[in-house]
Amino acid sequence: MKLNIKGTIVPNDYKHVYDYFGIESTSAKDVSDALDAANGQPLEVYINSGGGYVRAGNEIYTLLSEYGGGVNIKIIFAASAASIIAMAGHSAISPVGQLMIHNVASTAEGDYRAMHHAGDVLETANDSLANAYMRKSGKTRDEIRAMMDAETWITAQRAVELGLVDEIMGGDLVAGLGTELLPDSVIQKTLAMFRADKSAELAQAETDYQNLLKKE
Repeated sequence: MKLNIKGTIVPNDYKHVYDYFGIESTSAKDVSDALDAANGQPLEVYINSGGGYVRAGNEIYTLLSEYGGGVNIKIIFAASAASIIAMAGHSAISPVGQLMIHNVASTAEGDYRAMHHAGDVLETANDSLANAYMRKSGKTRDEIRAMMDAETWITAQRAVELGLVDEIMGGDLVAGLGTELLPDSVIQKTLAMFRADKSAELAQAETDYQNLLKKE
């Protein structure tokens, strides 16, 4: 059975917002449903994603890692949270494929204590993600964290040399697409309107989003 992990990696409750705006995305529920349908049969997972929300990526990684039917991962493009997912099974990468690993990013506000706390949370998150790369490659924590600090872009050949990918696949595959991450303000506003079932305001939200894109 084939499973496509494409577009932005999103939380389950954000999925229908991305669908509404016509933005390709993958949630943990998408993967969970595919695993249920596979029913223990081998799974081929094609990844073409620039990443997204780290907790959603972690959940997908865990689901695939625990699947008992066998997971073969085919990488076209896997960056950020998607690169974590790429560590979840035996993997092959397109000759034109890429990986990218980096540190977790977030925002915070408050006094110096809040800033220190936010930094500690990010450090913990980075160490947690490093475990997936270490488990796959056999590299040390210091080696992986240095790559994350540098925001490392990795070619197919280099990914195999580092042990992050098992082999290079044959065939012709298209280059990956980047992540289209919706602003959180757009998501929260749209979710509120979904809950209120206000179709006219939903249409306005889409207009607001299109106007936002024009300004960028």
